[in-house]
Amino acid sequence: TPLYTLSLHDALPISLALYREALAIDPSLLAARSALERLHEAEGNWAELVALLEADLGDLAEAPEAAARKLHLSLLQRRAELLEEHLDAPERARQAWEDVLAVAPSHLPALRALGRIHAAAGRWEALIGLFRSEADAANDAEGAAEYVLRIAGILDRRLESPDEAIAAYREVLTLAPAHLPAMDALARLYRDRGDHESLVEVLRAEVAVRAAPAERAALLVEVGRLWEGPLGQPAQAVEA
Repeated sequence: TPLYTLSLHDALPISLALYREALAIDPSLLAARSALERLHEAEGNWAELVALLEADLGDLAEAPEAAARKLHLSLLQRRAELLEEHLDAPERARQAWEDVLAVAPSHLPALRALGRIHAAAGRWEALIGLFRSEADAANDAEGAAEYVLRIAGILDRRLESPDEAIAAYREVLTLAPAHLPAMDALARLYRDRGDHESLVEVLRAEVAVRAAPAERAALLVEVGRLWEGPLGQPAQAVEA
């Protein structure tokens, strides 16, 4: 039967078979693969689309090396996106995104997607590992500092590990010495544990960064009170 005489419903299986046959002949034929994806996506056949991508991934083992390199990462990413966004399969999506990272360890969409999945599941240690990978892949120190800040926040608020949180916040300041959120967090932790000398150190650093005179004055007053009171060095209080 000529394809043009069939209804869309009847023509779809034939179209799918033709595109699959084209891909069997030439696995690098992007037009055929894109057409198959488009048909499944238009019909909302997400499971079939994932199966198509997985079949394509299997075919790559026998494809020419250049074609395999060209398609492999894009197929892995597309499969992971579908599993996460359309099939409500977080564990399969997690594994699919990890497959992407196995091929491209600095793949930011995969790192971010795994971050979402781990956070939703409360896998904080795994999320810390991801943020560490993102920090290592950052283009500059300021970008790395933001990921280390997220690590510190998890250690601080989710895992309640103040010693490790302090170390992470201090790492942020090594990367970005004027990072006020890290300074504020360190000051809070030092107050909570009564580490007055360390608190004075971070408050003095914050004085050098704050622009508003009233904020700088309030910090200096706190430093003076610490020297005068808990630290028992009133002469230092006068200098503060």
